[in-house]
Amino acid sequence: MANSSTNIDTISSTQASKEVTANAFFDASSQAATYGRRASTSSGLTWGFYGGNVCLSNGTRALVANGTLTLSASLTQYIVAAKSTGTVSSSSATTNWDDQANYWRLYSVVTNATSVTSWTDYRLAAQFTGAESPILAPNAPASATAAGVAGEIGWDGSFIYICVATNTWVRAAVLTW
Repeated sequence: MANSSTNIDTISSTQASKEVTANAFFDASSQAATYGRRASTSSGLTWGFYGGNVCLSNGTRALVANGTLTLSASLTQYIVAAKSTGTVSSSSATTNWDDQANYWRLYSVVTNATSVTSWTDYRLAAQFTGAESPILAPNAPASATAAGVAGEIGWDGSFIYICVATNTWVRAAVLTW
């Protein structure tokens, strides 16, 4: 919704060919569904997700296909996508979940012995299109030629780092004032 009124085509109960309007809306908003839960392929311990176009960490675009993951029983699992490839994976460990420089957080999922019991969506609006917040939390690049996309910003206790071109970083000293 756009505030209290919408700028999206609406469907009325008396309208003919409602599916045409609905499908046009789905087409227009499909990028927002990237990595979203796909109910039609989610069942038991299978987690289905929608694919979409993503901007990888090297600045190139990739098309991620719709897919599924098999989740483990009776655990909390963390579903992520690798920023370098777009590949989706899950783990009960938080290693990749906590590595936000290299992975997008997608979902935290709780399972019982046979099915998913709850999930929390952690996807951020526009993050897969290169429009996510460029600030790495605190994660300085390892070198001036470390992997990076123009516009990314990193920091540590001594420097602020700015990626000025693919895999090209500059830095400025942090001083007290």
